[in-house]
Amino acid sequence: MTRCCIALGMRFNASKTVAMYISRTTATPPPITFVEATIEYSHEHRHLGFILDSALSLHAHVNALTRKRATEIFLLRRLSYKVKNRDLLLKIYKMYVRPHLEYAFPAWAALTVIQTGLLESLQRRAMRIILALPRIHHITDADYAALNITLLRHRRNFALACFMFKLKSNRLPRKLSKYKPIPHTKPYNIC
Repeated sequence: MTRCCIALGMRFNASKTVAMYISRTTATPPPITFVEATIEYSHEHRHLGFILDSALSLHAHVNALTRKRATEIFLLRRLSYKVKNRDLLLKIYKMYVRPHLEYAFPAWAALTVIQTGLLESLQRRAMRIILALPRIHHITDADYAALNITLLRHRRNFALACFMFKLKSNRLPRKLSKYKPIPHTKPYNIC
């Protein structure tokens, strides 16, 4: 690999390079030498705002996401003491909080029920602030309708369906179009 990189004129910084051993076993991974330096192993790595861990679970990503967004929702609460305009608070939520909760969801759509609940609870907390409701108020369908927003789970499923449609109909960028879903050759057993 190193000779190939040198031949192509590519440079790498070994101190900024990490390795991740992804396996179901707890075996010790072999040492990796890259550009004459031994690369450290990491159990989790942040790449383009997405945290991937060696177990390929989404716990680290969802936990970091909920901690950061909880801070932003706290700031939304502080702002709500001064700003009484519900539409403005909703716009702030949609512009500054929700995009982070939806960022790159096709890559992390396989959430557990607990992880989905954590994300939904953040949105419900923001809804209570926007609607000036007490913390113990149970968010209902009428509250969602009042703000004209949907569950994050529904938005995630819709985004995933759009992504799969674009993938199937060759409407994605050329680099992504080569990743086609594997067609089912056997019929489903519905009995």
